[in-house]
Amino acid sequence: MHRLGGKSIALDILKRYPKLLGHDDLKQRKRILKQLAENPRGFESGCKFGPWERLIYKGISVTQELTIPSIQLENDDSLRINIVDKEIPTKDGGKVIKSSINFFEQFPRVESIYKKKLMNEQARQLVKTMCAGVVWTFDNASYALKTPVLKAASLGIGEIVEDILQVYPAATMFHDDNNYNIFLLAVLNRREKVFNLIHKMGFSQKWVASYPCKNKENILHLAGKCNPSRRISGAALQMQREMQWFKALERFVHPLLLEERNKEKKIPREVFDDEHKELVKEGEKWMRDTASSCMVVDALIIAMVFAAIIAVPGNNEKGIPNFRHETLFKIFVISDAAALFSSSFSLLSFVRILTSRHAAEDFLKPLPRKLLMGLMTLIFSIATMLVASSSALIMLTDVVPGPKVVLRKATVIPVTIMATLPVVFFVWSQSYLLIDLLLSTYRPAIVC
Repeated sequence: MHRLGGKSIALDILKRYPKLLGHDDLKQRKRILKQLAENPRGFESGCKFGPWERLIYKGISVTQELTIPSIQLENDDSLRINIVDKEIPTKDGGKVIKSSINFFEQFPRVESIYKKKLMNEQARQLVKTMCAGVVWTFDNASYALKTPVLKAASLGIGEIVEDILQVYPAATMFHDDNNYNIFLLAVLNRREKVFNLIHKMGFSQKWVASYPCKNKENILHLAGKCNPSRRISGAALQMQREMQWFKALERFVHPLLLEERNKEKKIPREVFDDEHKELVKEGEKWMRDTASSCMVVDALIIAMVFAAIIAVPGNNEKGIPNFRHETLFKIFVISDAAALFSSSFSLLSFVRILTSRHAAEDFLKPLPRKLLMGLMTLIFSIATMLVASSSALIMLTDVVPGPKVVLRKATVIPVTIMATLPVVFFVWSQSYLLIDLLLSTYRPAIVC
């Protein structure tokens, strides 16, 4: 069994577990590292956060000293790792004040993220401790580090892979039964954080790219296999990430490898096309469904704001609005026009998606850019439409003989609040998609 959870504060492993950290006790190190490598959620790289949760996670500071979890050896094949809730004496002899935890308890979701980050830091400290204190020879490393580092590379736990490579860089030579090393496993399983360690730690790009695989495959053949990330929602975005991986690896490898054939006599591009036929169809359907739904909203906005232009609020004298000198009327005109033009632009953007080609390369940038532009202008048109409607409502409510408009707080404040709520709700509901589109299109995670 393996459990990581709770709160803890100070690192004192050498005093608490002298036998565990003995120079010759490689068996226990292997067991603990293997258990950690099988638990991606115990590390930051394995935590799935939304954009706002990620900001909170990055902003939270774990200021307390960290303690290694208690370790209970249960039998020859399993162990239990627990993070305990315990006050540890500080350097001045007093008790650690859990003011941070008490503060976060007022906000349950923030408290949950704080506990998650504290747990992640503890797990990272445990990995560092298990890797330290040993002069790693090839035999020792093959016994204790090979299985954990390959498992961590497969599951995308970059923290474990990085810490092991720091103490034993030759771990890149370890390979599994299929002759896949850590970087080939990272490509096969789409683990960009592990693959990016090639640049972070200064490994030879030429050596990594030319490492042989089974079935006469090279690293680009592995990039051509269809293995979309489960952490990405939407078939179109999954196809985009698959295309990003393949294009990145095309720049990464030697040009001769682009035409190298595997055991089935296929070059990497042929493998990619054959493997991704169904995902391309699913991505096209997702794009068309999304564009069609948004076009309905655009059409409604265009009809509403166009009707507002014809039926200008206030009585007209010879076709001239009575409120034309009022500031509120000018706001109405500008916002109504902005809503009309932006919704028309958004509608055309979605029409372009429906009439565009949906080949694999189109999911890399052309289609996501059109969708992003359509969504952003749609949000802008909704906001300006509500501004125009609110202005018209206030003019009709606060009109006095003259005619002129005298603004009253009793009218302006409720109308402003009610107009803001739909915009905030729509932006919040679409924020995940918008941020994913922005990051995946303009800031790809694969570095080559």
